[in-house]
Amino acid sequence: MCYYKIIIITLFLASHISDMNAQLHGKAKIDSLLTELDASDDDTTRINNLTALGYAYTNTNPDSGLFYSRNGLELANELNFLPGKGNALSSIALNLLSKSDYAGALENHLLALDVFESIGSEPDIAVCLGNIGVVYDIQRNYDKALDYYHRAMSGFRRTRNTRSAASTLGNMGLIFKARGNYSEALRCFDESFNYASEVRDTSAMAICRLNIGATQLLMKNYPETLRDYSTSLQLARQAGDVFTEGISLCNLGELYFLVATGADENLADSLFGGKKLNGLNKAEQVLLESIRIFSEIGFMNGLQESHKYLADVYEAKGEYTKAFNSLKIHLSVKDSIFSQANDDRFRQLEAQRIADIKQREIEIQKLK
Repeated sequence: MCYYKIIIITLFLASHISDMNAQLHGKAKIDSLLTELDASDDDTTRINNLTALGYAYTNTNPDSGLFYSRNGLELANELNFLPGKGNALSSIALNLLSKSDYAGALENHLLALDVFESIGSEPDIAVCLGNIGVVYDIQRNYDKALDYYHRAMSGFRRTRNTRSAASTLGNMGLIFKARGNYSEALRCFDESFNYASEVRDTSAMAICRLNIGATQLLMKNYPETLRDYSTSLQLARQAGDVFTEGISLCNLGELYFLVATGADENLADSLFGGKKLNGLNKAEQVLLESIRIFSEIGFMNGLQESHKYLADVYEAKGEYTKAFNSLKIHLSVKDSIFSQANDDRFRQLEAQRIADIKQREIEIQKLK
């Protein structure tokens, strides 16, 4: 039996970065930022534009996102512009997260947190705490993730950051889902969707519907799952969010496979005319499309998930060589993501963070 996909809602950069061209999405937003970057006439504005570009590429082309974010960080370091440095580090972390480099994402989020704590920027501290929670969430360290989410929510409430509060609420719903509390998970997702609708964040709305669909799938409400996955795919394409588009396709592929192999005969009749092969072919089609997207953007975790489901489809079709090849890719990529070396790196970063905090306390006491 396949494990059901957990979709993480990523948080946002500082308000003055994330609000740049807030009314634009996808390619239009990137084109506008590139125009502004060319017209930048001072270094601070240039740093902000580079960082905003880095963030804008997070869900479409994280390699480009890293390029612009790192350029922004280099310039911010030269000028000792700490807000720009913190935002550039956050943008680097978000792009590394899209590439499934979770240790790298955690490291840069912690560096950004140090910067924002040093200048006492509460809105940015809250965002960093939430983003760190996301990394732990992906690693299935739910207790640690919830701790960071609760700390972040306190900051979001004080600073009235509706957008990030919605994101964090959605992530908390994911943990309830993982722990089997589906009613509480759906409550969180519905509330998160309402927040996202309020600020007209189409990409976040797509992710919310995706999470609602994944919860309905666990409850074996297959028609509702199809409705929510289809809505998510439509919203993701509307927003130009290829990252969420790929995940929607991957999850649709899993749903088509389950329905075709007997999960819901009535839905199989309406979707595939009751013909199992039609359903398996449809599942194969959308999974191959998700693999194409994940390969292009370098989202390795999505790649291994899609190949896992594709192996099931090929096995059900009797195409055993293809099934074996997809299974090999799934296992190879999964091992590279969730390796012992990665776990060791996490522990090293946690220990360093604790040591830094203790040293800071010692220095404060000395100054007193």
